[in-house]
Amino acid sequence: MFKGAVFVFLGACSFGVLSTFMKLSVQQYHYTIGDIVCVQAFLGMLVLWFIATFIKKEKEVTDAAVSAAVTPVWKVMLAGISTGLSAYLYYLGVNLLPASVAIVILMNYTWMCLLIELLVYRKKPTPPQLVSVALVLAGTLLAGGLLNDKLLSLNLGGVTYVLCAAFVYAVSITSSGRVGNELHPIRKSALFVTGSTIFLFILLRPGFLFDGSLFGLFGLWGLFFAVFGTIIPPIFFAVGIPRTGVGLGAIMTSAELPVAVLASSILLHEQVTAIQWGGIVLILSALILPNLKRRSAD
Repeated sequence: MFKGAVFVFLGACSFGVLSTFMKLSVQQYHYTIGDIVCVQAFLGMLVLWFIATFIKKEKEVTDAAVSAAVTPVWKVMLAGISTGLSAYLYYLGVNLLPASVAIVILMNYTWMCLLIELLVYRKKPTPPQLVSVALVLAGTLLAGGLLNDKLLSLNLGGVTYVLCAAFVYAVSITSSGRVGNELHPIRKSALFVTGSTIFLFILLRPGFLFDGSLFGLFGLWGLFFAVFGTIIPPIFFAVGIPRTGVGLGAIMTSAELPVAVLASSILLHEQVTAIQWGGIVLILSALILPNLKRRSAD
């Protein structure tokens, strides 16, 4: 359980740096959101499949797994669509909002995950999970500075994009914990990202495959986004979430917030007040508390 939580935590930290660097790439090099999210998925897919070629085929199913149907490849790829869609919606929102605020709004996926678990799978959240979600939500209000007039000045379109991204992200986390768990994490991640790439290419029709930009600076940016957004998080989530469960996994992914706020403060020079840092401390408390007893049990 504890090792799984560590994987989810590190995957979330990897996600946390993306919003800041996305804004930098748009501001300095005028890349489009569509091209960024597509190159991120495409290069991530290539790297994951390259790594997957060195992975031995999954062991023969055990007695416990014999009765369970092997997940069809198309179903794993279909589940991966949510990964690309959530990234696209989130980047659209980040482009219209301060990065430190966008990540705060994205934190709504924590309670959305538990709600999906309750409504779809009839799995009730545990008391520690409810306490953790309450701490996360209280912390996000403080960390985003949303208890003052700052809320009234936010771009409504940006807020809508990020809220939609939060819901799709919740679907992605839920899918990661329940689909294709019999597969090797890297192979599972490769299938996830392949489904995401196909969907994004159909939706956005990027031109970088034909104009040569993939072999220049744009390609280097794309590789950076792929490593931190498409390679590390899916693999770490694929390893960690089946061990932690979706509810606890959703709480652990909240680590994305302090990383994103810190990155935006340092690189984008966005002002972060003492009250906002207090909110981050609340969120970190939500990450630590439910794991204190679990760690001693592992």
